[in-house]
Parts: sequence; C-alpha cells; structure tokens
Amino acid sequence: SEFNRKLFELIQNEPTPFIYERLGERYRHFLLDEFQDTSSLQWQNMLPLIDNSLSGGWYNLLVGDGKQSIYRWRNANVKQFTQLPHYDYEAGNRVMQEREANLIRNFEEKQLNKNYRSLNTIVQFNNSLFAQLSSNLLNEESGKIYRNSTQQSMGEEGGYVSLFTFDPKQQEVDEANFAQVRFQIQAALEQGFSYRDICVLCKMNQQGHSIAQFLMKEQI
Repeated sequence: SEFNRKLFELIQNEPTPFIYERLGERYRHFLLDEFQDTSSLQWQNMLPLIDNSLSGGWYNLLVGDGKQSIYRWRNANVKQFTQLPHYDYEAGNRVMQEREANLIRNFEEKQLNKNYRSLNTIVQFNNSLFAQLSSNLLNEESGKIYRNSTQQSMGEEGGYVSLFTFDPKQQEVDEANFAQVRFQIQAALEQGFSYRDICVLCKMNQQGHSIAQFLMKEQI
C-alpha cells in the first residue's frame, strides 16, 4: 500500500528517473485504460514514462469516462481526467512543469460518441439525464464530467427506463422502496415475465438484505 507513495518521493524531482530507464528504453507506447479511476500518485508516477515517450515522438493513449468513476474510495481522482492536459503539482517544481508542458504540446482530445452497446431508449435517456445534471444540478467542476457526453445510438430500437420519486418527509425511504419493488415485480409478472427474468440491484449490501427479507415475507 506504500508503493505508490515511495515511488513518488523517489522520482518527483528526477529529470530522468533511473528506476524507469530500462522501461523507457524497452517500451515506446503506453495505454492507460479506465483513466478516471487513476489516483493522483499513480498518474504522477506514470508521468516520467509518458514524458519520455512523448519526447521521443511516440504516441500514448489515455482512455476513460468520468461518469464511470467508482473508485474514489481508494483515492481515484476524476478531476485530473477532466482537466487534461493540465494537472496539479507543487508550485515551483520545474521538473513537473516541464512534464506538463510536454503534455500540452502533444495533447489531442477525441470524443467517442457512438454507442454500440445499449438499446436506443437507454441512450436517449442517458443523453437527457446527463444534460440535466450538467446544466442544473452540479457545480462547475463536476459538470465538466457530463458535458459533451451526448451519444449517438448505433444499437437496435427498444429498451425501457422508468423513474419513481417520492417525498421523504411524508414517507419512510424503506417503505417506499419496498412498495415500489413489489409493484414492479407484480407488473413484470403480469406482462408475462418469470421470476427468473427479474433482478433487483441495490447500491449498498444492507439495502439488498432488507429487500430480500421483505420479499421473503411477501413469499416472493
């Protein structure tokens, strides 16, 4: 767990970190996938390799989707993805400043806006949801993640989305969730689906336990 910290302390002020010399000579191109889940330490530890590669005229690729950042609990920093090619570093650190300048010179951004995975209804719902989030509900920094996120559906027609809202002042959260889960299950059964076709997804394990206990009481 201390590896990234020790590595960072070793290389942050080294113009050509010796620990990377063999790697830098052996590998010319680097691909960093799921970049939105990269921590600040991990990114700064990779920068010497990226910097060395760019200085040699080689291509590098960072791929990510800020909307899918789910590892903030282990210090993933989605902000460094949205602010590329800039990044935060200690003021006055000339080595880091030169690395950032190299990123800026070589940076090219591309939006991959064609969705081949989801049905059309899902894509259209996401487009509408992300547009509302970025313009009405999120602060400037978080809103950047959802801007320019409109996708073109390349999949088949179909799909289904429904939302249920309630006033927590007038109704207990668990009671509202239980009632809605039971209603959706009954509606699906009436439409000809079987129990094996139905799945209830929860954000927290405890919610799953509570819903499971409720469904057992309902003999579902």
